[in-house]
Amino acid sequence: MKTREDFINDASARIYKILNEIAQKAPKDEDAKRLINLEMDKSATLSDEWYELAETEKNPELAVLYFKAAQAVLVRNGLADGLPYCPLCGKIGNPEHNGAPLIEENVCEACNNRKVIPARIRAAQEAK
Repeated sequence: MKTREDFINDASARIYKILNEIAQKAPKDEDAKRLINLEMDKSATLSDEWYELAETEKNPELAVLYFKAAQAVLVRNGLADGLPYCPLCGKIGNPEHNGAPLIEENVCEACNNRKVIPARIRAAQEAK
């Protein structure tokens, strides 16, 4: 099972991958450069800054990259701020479903449907 720190590291890795793509596709965009430098130096950008950049970008390909950066930053910052999350997938939210038999914590609805319920069905079939 992953820890909160593992999910933060995963989000940071996604951010760096997206930043690399942005740097290659928009080398002259000063706003993007500023945010990339801030993120690389201090991991200190806010999702709102990236969303704003995405909304004002005329190039659809870059707008998508800025939006992806905003989403990854939002997840990373939410996890770092201590928001509740699903211990199976890392989705931020208030997990409400019992994760047994996979885990002794609550999980999100998606993990409950995709992972926990099938595991319970398999366990019941094996018990027969």
